[in-house]
Amino acid sequence: MRILMTTAYFSPSLGGMETVAECLANEFVALGHEVVVATSTAEDDGIQRPFTVLRAPSLLALIQESLRADAVLQSQISLRLGLPSLLLGRPTVIAHHMWTPRTGPGAFVGRIKHALLHLADNVAVSQAMARSLSVPCSVIPNPYQAEIFDGMSHAGPKRNLVFLGRLIDGKGLGVLLQALSLLAARDIHPTLTVIGRGPAEDLYRQQVRQLGLAAQVEFSGPLRGAALRDRLTAHQLLIVPSVWDEPFGIVVLEGLACGLIPVVSDAGGLPEAVGNCGPVIPRGNAIALADSINDLLTIEKPRRKFTESRTAHLAAHTPSTIAASYLKALERRTN
Repeated sequence: MRILMTTAYFSPSLGGMETVAECLANEFVALGHEVVVATSTAEDDGIQRPFTVLRAPSLLALIQESLRADAVLQSQISLRLGLPSLLLGRPTVIAHHMWTPRTGPGAFVGRIKHALLHLADNVAVSQAMARSLSVPCSVIPNPYQAEIFDGMSHAGPKRNLVFLGRLIDGKGLGVLLQALSLLAARDIHPTLTVIGRGPAEDLYRQQVRQLGLAAQVEFSGPLRGAALRDRLTAHQLLIVPSVWDEPFGIVVLEGLACGLIPVVSDAGGLPEAVGNCGPVIPRGNAIALADSINDLLTIEKPRRKFTESRTAHLAAHTPSTIAASYLKALERRTN
């Protein structure tokens, strides 16, 4: 089968949609399918891949690839990348990775997109995402890069906490810093590594200094691939304290695969991403986060409970498992 995949974001851009697109394209090719990825990310990363990547394609190129394809997989509905295949009636599956608003900012375009969803079969990356859509859809969770995040153990002493994500308000790093301040008042001083970059970095660095946490907190900048894996495995707990609704949360799977226990907020699809492998706390609640961190660092029983189902949970999110589910969805659309 010749598969056209469309994704607004792709490597060298960093994020969940980029990870999923790369994983699925590689798996489809490994299973004998021909894949073309069309992306709005114009910058070339110089990586040789077993599939074709069309960067910032013209409308004519999108029409030609849509007509050549046996099936189209859209990673998030895009009027620019996905409209040609929908209007041409090509067998299309839309995988919803981000919220498509019908009210508030972006609602005008969002309502247009919702009106087009009936032209395709629809898949959501979480139950939370599925509930936000105006059409029935199935749920296929996101995969993680199992060939990179392979459970390698760290031989040396481990730091306590790690935060991985873009440094913006919605990711909740400020809540985590407040929790560290609360723990410091109890004379508990866990270390924290912050992996990522973003527009709020200077504000967070200032908050660290104001709270007297400079000796505990290290900002490492963005990491990817094996370097990210190695840094993650040098920690005990992954903290994902988002205050906005995360569609899913691949970072949770990456942390689990590196042997960490994730602590996540009850935001969007994060509870589904962690399953029974880590505690879920109320978003924005620094006290609950501090209590959870303290329990996991000092008490063996909760750690043991959360690690028991890790293997089965990760097995359900490998690229091969998720790619097989998407292929079934594409084959149903072509029949």
